[in-house]
Amino acid sequence: MRLIRVSSSSLVLRWAVATSGALASATLGSTGAFAQSAADKATARTLATEGIKLFREGKYAESLDKMQRAQTMYDAPVHVLYIARCQVKLDKLVEGAESYRRLVRTPLDATAPPAFKEAIESGGKELEEIEPKIPALRVEVEPANAAQLEIRIDGEAMPVAALGIDRPSNPGWHTVQAWAPGYAPSESKIELKAGEKKPLKLVLQPGSGPPPPGFTAPPPGQQQPGMVPGPMPPPGGDAGMQPAPGPQEPPSKVGFMVGLRLGGAVPGGAARSDPSGEDVKMGDLFQAGGGGEIHGGVRLFKYFTGVVFFERHVLKPGEFFDVPTQTLDLEVTNTAFAQSYGIGAMIGTPRNQLGGFGEIDIVLDHRFEVNQEINSNDPRITNGQCERTVAAKGPGFRIGGGMNIPVAEFLHLTPFVMATLGQFTHNEVDSDCPGELFGLDFDGEIPEDQRAGHSLLFFGVGGDFVLGRDKPGP
Repeated sequence: MRLIRVSSSSLVLRWAVATSGALASATLGSTGAFAQSAADKATARTLATEGIKLFREGKYAESLDKMQRAQTMYDAPVHVLYIARCQVKLDKLVEGAESYRRLVRTPLDATAPPAFKEAIESGGKELEEIEPKIPALRVEVEPANAAQLEIRIDGEAMPVAALGIDRPSNPGWHTVQAWAPGYAPSESKIELKAGEKKPLKLVLQPGSGPPPPGFTAPPPGQQQPGMVPGPMPPPGGDAGMQPAPGPQEPPSKVGFMVGLRLGGAVPGGAARSDPSGEDVKMGDLFQAGGGGEIHGGVRLFKYFTGVVFFERHVLKPGEFFDVPTQTLDLEVTNTAFAQSYGIGAMIGTPRNQLGGFGEIDIVLDHRFEVNQEINSNDPRITNGQCERTVAAKGPGFRIGGGMNIPVAEFLHLTPFVMATLGQFTHNEVDSDCPGELFGLDFDGEIPEDQRAGHSLLFFGVGGDFVLGRDKPGP
């Protein structure tokens, strides 16, 4: 019995020691796991704080990186909410919508923090706003039943089963490619704007050529890259295979533009100073009117366009030219014009993209002119009629800008404002009216001490036809 008691005590003692060791190991293990989890949470919290700050500063790409890294360390609805918001700000509407959907499906228990519940509620509201803005692209290929047909959008494979179905896509430019063995590759670019739904059809032409980069080549022996089946060759010949065409010509860096502008014109400043030093105001000679401009140019490297232009306006003659009718028995019909031509440069957003432009020009000749048709019974006027033209001209420069609004692939609408600043250096008079009737107008170079600065404000709406192979892609 004593032996039994000793053995029992020994067993109990050994069990107690083993149990204590296991509990200690479990406790240490739990402590280590808790420390690791707390560190991950703290790191995720730091990343999220930095990410939200970046989002508020408008640095959406950097914010997205921080929030995604925070989410990999700790799953939190707030992280997913800001991931979705960053994706939307970066025009990744498809990805953003999926992030929102994941967020609103997140299950929460009653003990979840209020911030998590608020994030899910905000995500649901923002998802409703985003969904109508997601564009869709419907791709069709002819023939749709081509064997081993492959389709890629921006390098990503699209299932053949999705042909003819509206496929959610992000706003912006997209490159769509299709290829099948025995056909030449087909490619097209298309721009989608928020909320737009557009179809795109690619037609595969029988022909040769290797598959585009990223496409699957046919199995060996089925078709050699760059060759298509042809008539069976004679023994020892290779007429049964046709060589692939050379590489396609790359897009050009040069394009062309021709356009028209219409709008109002307002003169300003002074035409010149008289010998006494008093300015002759432009408003006394010419008043507001309107007209237009034609221009054309060569576009270089997407952003720069060298231009030539010709501008002409019909203005209302000022009171200065009505003076003779107050003292003489005359009928005077006055018509006034302003015109200029020159060369310059434009810089602005690339072709077919919404944006703006700025322009600066050298005005080679800026001319204001008044034509007078005079009828009178005065015996000094032959046949009772005569004509008189008075003009002032000189160089100048023009500066302005406006918006580029694409309305078609080849047409931009361009609201604009242009201001010409110049100085008259010469007067010109051409008249068959007797000089003693009106007095002799100064004809020739204007003395430098009598020159003054004038302006012409031209504003309105134009249209530019954009031509060439320099159309940018996405």
